[in-house]
Amino acid sequence: MDLGNLARPASSAADVMKLIVDDLQASETAFGDNYGFRNDSQRYFWSKAATMMLKGEVYMWRGKHMGGGNEDYTTAKNALQEVRNQTDKFGLLEDFSEVFSYDNKNNKEIIFAIRNTRDEYNMWGM
Repeated sequence: MDLGNLARPASSAADVMKLIVDDLQASETAFGDNYGFRNDSQRYFWSKAATMMLKGEVYMWRGKHMGGGNEDYTTAKNALQEVRNQTDKFGLLEDFSEVFSYDNKNNKEIIFAIRNTRDEYNMWGM
């Protein structure tokens, strides 16, 4: 077997963006209307809110850099607004210094965060 024959040309930016958009749609469909978190506090697992925030970012980027324009900006705005409308789960804190406070890990501003809890210090093979 000649390993040199395994090489493939790089995918186009449009093809990569299509894969990203398809993955976002699959995630959005899988979560449905469920904006909950595991045990209502585990914001370190992927969620509907994380999907929608990423969707907003992707469509803003695509609108600006790939010519999607107003249609993509509207899609981004709608995705972000959907998260904002979940006021029982998400919102801004009065005091920004409390957002990343050790004693306030699962506050309403946190949508997705990697945690380092007991015995996780070696999770990355360090």
